Amino acid sequence: MTIENEGTTPPEGTTPPDISSEDPSENMPETSSEEPQVEWTDPDDPGKLLEPDTSTISDPDSDPENYHPLYQGYSGRAISVAAVLLLVILLITAAWATDSLMFSDDDEDGNSDPTTPVAVSFDWQEPVWMPRNPSCVDPNNGQDYPEYAIGYEPSIAVDSHGNLFYTAHKDLRWCGPNGGPLGAAGGIPGPGPFACIQGLDTSWDYYASWFFVSQDGGKTWGPPNDWGLLDFGSEYIGDEGDIGIDAEDRIYYLDTTLEDNWLHVFDNGGDDYVMGKRLQSTSADDRPWLTAQGDGILHYLGNNGVSVPAPDGNVGRYWYYRSDDGGLTFSPGEGLPGGWAHIEVEREGNYAYIIQEETDGNANAGIKAWISSDQGQTWADPIPIGPRTGNPPEGFPWVTVSPEGTVAACWAGQPNNGSWEIYLTMSWDHGETWYNWTVAPFNGAFLYPNVYMGPNNTLAMAFYGLESEDGRMYEGQDWHLYAGMVKNIQPGQEINFEKADPNPLHTVKGFEEANQDWHALHDFFEIGIDPNDMSLNIAYQYNRGEHPFEDGEEQRYLMYVKGLPENL
Repeated sequence: MTIENEGTTPPEGTTPPDISSEDPSENMPETSSEEPQVEWTDPDDPGKLLEPDTSTISDPDSDPENYHPLYQGYSGRAISVAAVLLLVILLITAAWATDSLMFSDDDEDGNSDPTTPVAVSFDWQEPVWMPRNPSCVDPNNGQDYPEYAIGYEPSIAVDSHGNLFYTAHKDLRWCGPNGGPLGAAGGIPGPGPFACIQGLDTSWDYYASWFFVSQDGGKTWGPPNDWGLLDFGSEYIGDEGDIGIDAEDRIYYLDTTLEDNWLHVFDNGGDDYVMGKRLQSTSADDRPWLTAQGDGILHYLGNNGVSVPAPDGNVGRYWYYRSDDGGLTFSPGEGLPGGWAHIEVEREGNYAYIIQEETDGNANAGIKAWISSDQGQTWADPIPIGPRTGNPPEGFPWVTVSPEGTVAACWAGQPNNGSWEIYLTMSWDHGETWYNWTVAPFNGAFLYPNVYMGPNNTLAMAFYGLESEDGRMYEGQDWHLYAGMVKNIQPGQEINFEKADPNPLHTVKGFEEANQDWHALHDFFEIGIDPNDMSLNIAYQYNRGEHPFEDGEEQRYLMYVKGLPENL
């Protein structure tokens, strides 16, 4: 792999100014093969079924004496009286010892119970600015830091050897004079788009969406050695993409061109280009999701932006496609009625999960799950897996699966239009039973919460956050990157979040406060756990300096940071 720029910090003289400010104030038993029947049991009368009570779920502090996530979860089957009584006895016993679920304490030799939850603390490394190809850098293109990549909505993936793969949205209004063909300042289009040409005000190195590879744990990054015949892959215009890795460590990179998608396949840690092809799938795709399992089983969700009829007759914003030949062919699109969705699979297993808003745009719509036990060949009817009270604009559902088969999903809510909440729901039995609880660490707003599960049911979560008693943002407040991780996570477990980067990501502007405009950091970012050293790897962004071609916008720099666990 070609490394375009080594080192973890900007060269001397390009370090961003210090704009920091103070903060504003093992496996589960085998489950029944019966189709799940979603039921809700009364903890005071286990034989009685109740309608879901979202008030107690969304705010456990409202009734702390009666609340416990084991009773507030959706269940794939009614909990037996004996089982509930046993749980009550266990919980009462635990309550005598502590007011909350306990984390492990290492003994004098540093050993701990391998099944006890461990709250992970981190040694956060220096943030890395994603590099541009030095031969493409134009010092006069308008960037404050032209050596580094401009973009947003970064995605990251890690293979079994710890190789890292990173993609992100390019800046479509920074690809030529006056921003390029989309127009910018004054709404006047300019020529372009241009890539890697001096004197034409472009921030692009190539036409594909940003794609970086690191084979040394995130210390250095560069593009893949090979983009295919005559470098054609990098010359196909892309907008944003997603990455999937199967059990054979083959890397699949799906890059949307908005009107369709281009699939790139790499092998050997990104060194070898296997193939590239146009999918000719959706009529339009605003955001593709891609994941992979087994030997070349691909699952792709295409986002049409609005609900439209799919080839199977269903109407959905998202269409589902499957390939069992490494992307050579895909099934016709299957419509998924509902709102925003995300997909993940067991990389070395058979289960696949799609988590989706029950309806598109309903502020109090719940979250549902589509579950497949045969690598996506068939899907069970969706079941509700958790509540959502309020619908903050940037709190989409996200799903992950551990190597042990535990599935977790999270999303944001805004009860009573006040402080935001982060909902976490998990299943240890392939979706038969779901446990729900909330994990927000403070009063405030939480953009794009996302989760990732690594070995030993280790769950990591990250979000962009700011503190606010009423859930609103105010001019001068700083957004920060927060992350936390728990090994052997259990129902109801709290997560100890840390600032993964001491530097602010973005400072709220006056017009953002006035309009409560939450989009400065765009639609999402992503995390991943390296199974070798259990490090937490995060792709995210900085906003630094005024955008020369978009009024009120900033230059958005692509970033990476690694957290090394100190107590695992």
